[in-house]
Amino acid sequence: MVIVYKFSFNNNTYIGSTTLPLKHRIREHKKCTQRINKNNRLYSFCKSFKENPICENNFCILEEIHIKVDDKIRRQREQFYIDYYKPNLNMRNAYRN
Repeated sequence: MVIVYKFSFNNNTYIGSTTLPLKHRIREHKKCTQRINKNNRLYSFCKSFKENPICENNFCILEEIHIKVDDKIRRQREQFYIDYYKPNLNMRNAYRN
């Protein structure tokens, strides 16, 4: 299974994808905000708040693919939503030819 998700907080957006359950990916993002350097836009943004905005209420599932797909397809679907939403917290494209 693949999940493409959107994180939104204070008019800032991040698009991501995962093969994990979304709750697990959110937990990973939350851990990363505590240890990843400031060169990551998403984690830098989250560190700028007293209370970490990484929580389930700020995530939504954009697409779920319930069949086994390879990483290329997952990245293509993530890139579709990056192109559509134009999120300011993503640092690069998900998929490159």
